[in-house]
Amino acid sequence: MHAGSHGHGSAQADHTGVHAGSHAHGSHEAHGEKPHDSGHASAGDSTRIDPVMAESFGVETEVAGPATLTKSVTVYGRVRVNPERAREIRARFDGQVHEVQARVGDLVREGQKLVSVESNESLNRYWLLAPISGVVTSRDINSGEQTNGRLLMTITDTSSVWVDLSVFPIDREGVVIGSRVSIAPALGGRSVEGVVSLLETFADPHDQTAVARVVLENPGNEIRPGTFVSAEVRVGEFEVPVAVKQTGLQTQDGTVVVYTRHGDLYHTRPLEIGRQVGEWAEVLDGLAPGVRYVTVNSHLIKADIEKSGAAHHH
Repeated sequence: MHAGSHGHGSAQADHTGVHAGSHAHGSHEAHGEKPHDSGHASAGDSTRIDPVMAESFGVETEVAGPATLTKSVTVYGRVRVNPERAREIRARFDGQVHEVQARVGDLVREGQKLVSVESNESLNRYWLLAPISGVVTSRDINSGEQTNGRLLMTITDTSSVWVDLSVFPIDREGVVIGSRVSIAPALGGRSVEGVVSLLETFADPHDQTAVARVVLENPGNEIRPGTFVSAEVRVGEFEVPVAVKQTGLQTQDGTVVVYTRHGDLYHTRPLEIGRQVGEWAEVLDGLAPGVRYVTVNSHLIKADIEKSGAAHHH
């Protein structure tokens, strides 16, 4: 399954102006007139907006600059107990069980008494102790029964769990051992980071997915076995010299643009866009590093410029 990718950039948010040589062509000030009482005056491909009004409209800006774009794919899976952390409990000497002090689901500590057995040969009683701390995940014995060499109980240490992720063929090439993964419960919750430690060789015959396994430390037992999860697997990372937030992009007259800010002047800047990954868009041409542009509520700037242009034509 595909999903959105993510990017991390170095663009810095700020509200101070970066002055440049752009001007509002045909603006009221250029004709010696004062701006409207509304707090801004507009014309052509630029508009002037009073900083206080811009702030009240929730207009935010950042400085364009280099960014690290991280491509990822979304996959889904499930948390499993780590079988390497499980211990089986059997009687050292077969006999009759006199007492069982743990049930399925109980948390036990290493060395804790679990099962009292009377040996058939010596008739001595002895205790089977928990070999590790963990959760009782199986129990197949009750008082009065004979042990008969069978498995009596299983203790599983859940401070380490497996997350088995199902990767479809279209995504398999980019997922490798060592790929970084961000994992979150499917129903919402805090995400955790891990790496792919195993890729299964054989695909599931039903849906052709292959398992990518992540081993997670779980000291607080916050990650419960059986939980369905979604995960973002990072499959590519690249640096670009100039990138802008996709939230700042608008389309004007069929061209992708951003609105740069120079003091109280907002100017339309056509862009040539390259790769678009997560929140970032690579800029191939049209914007230099260090120029401040609108990232939030850019549609308000667009509407103001378009309204100004329509009024200008009349």
